[in-house]
This record gives sequence, structure tokens and C-alpha cells, in this order.
Amino acid sequence: MIEKNDRRRHLTPEQRRWTIKQAIMHEPTASDREIARQTKVDHKTVSAARAEMRGPFGEIPQRDQHRPIDRAKAVLRANPELKKREVMQAAQVGSKVAVRARRELVRERRAAAEGPDAAARKHQPRQARS
Repeated sequence: MIEKNDRRRHLTPEQRRWTIKQAIMHEPTASDREIARQTKVDHKTVSAARAEMRGPFGEIPQRDQHRPIDRAKAVLRANPELKKREVMQAAQVGSKVAVRARRELVRERRAAAEGPDAAARKHQPRQARS
């Protein structure tokens, strides 16, 4: 989206903000850091622009896939039998993120299978032995 010629230009702050907003609109699921690398600005600047665009009604379509862990979880939900390396390639994440995503999904499935009362049962005091 951003051409080499655009990167060499000296942009005013308004022009930079417009470029950031265009990048967000082009790929709303990209993380702030990814867009910051593309536009050569700080990730906090991208975050502020994204918040400004969202406004009170949340105009930017947001999926929870702009974080690497969320991308890995989405890949694993679609294909739970994938190996770690395949998850890493499909979600474009590192090995630690792929392993963490699998662990979190396993925990979520266990919690769903045990039911909502499982946490309360774990924390009940033990009865005294007679």
C-alpha cells in the first residue's frame, strides 16, 4: 500500500495521520506495531489514530486477530490437529506464541467441559476428618 516514494517524502503531521488511517482502513486486523513499521511512525501514534477513527460507535471493523496470540488461536480453532510449526507458518507467529495459544485453548475447553461451578468447587474448604 505504501510505496517507496511515499516513505522518502517529508510529510506534515496531518499527512502522516492520513497515511496511518489509510493503512488501518486497508488492513484493520493488522496490529499497531505492524502498521507503525509500514508507515515509519511509533506504535502509540497508530494506536491514537485507531482510537480516533473508532469514535463513539466503533466504525473500524475489529476482529480479535491483530494480536499474534489471537491469530494463532484462530488457526488452532479452525484446525486443532495442526503441528506447532504449521501453526507458526499459518498465523505468522513464533514458537512460544504457538505453544501458548494451544495451552490457552486447552484450558478454555477444559473449563467449558467442567461447567461454570468448577471454579467454585475447587475453592471450597475441605471438610475436617473425623
